[in-house]
Amino acid sequence: ARRRAAPMEPQISAEERAQKEKEKAYRTAYVWSLPRTTTSEELVEFFKTFELNVVNTTLICDRNSGKFTGIGYAEFETQEMHDKAISVSGQLFRGRFPIRLKPSEAEKNFVADNKPAEVAP
Repeated sequence: ARRRAAPMEPQISAEERAQKEKEKAYRTAYVWSLPRTTTSEELVEFFKTFELNVVNTTLICDRNSGKFTGIGYAEFETQEMHDKAISVSGQLFRGRFPIRLKPSEAEKNFVADNKPAEVAP
């Protein structure tokens, strides 16, 4: 049996790709104070209780041990959901751990990327 080739994704320009990355960054929150046994699925379910849809999570692991560090990122479906999620900071995760959230601050990277490089004398 022959395999059909997967449909190719349309090509997008570097400018369009950068814009999509910027939009994603503004929908992403930095999350910390999580128990070290937290899973992505638990994090998604936690936010669902506040009617917030998470489209992606990244849990940060220690590079040497591979163990979860208690921090991560949650990308929300919309900018409005992201903004609402920030107000959830302090709510109890698993009923006993106050979760902390703030904007990912990725916009600082965009500002830095657009500044002309300084030339040392």
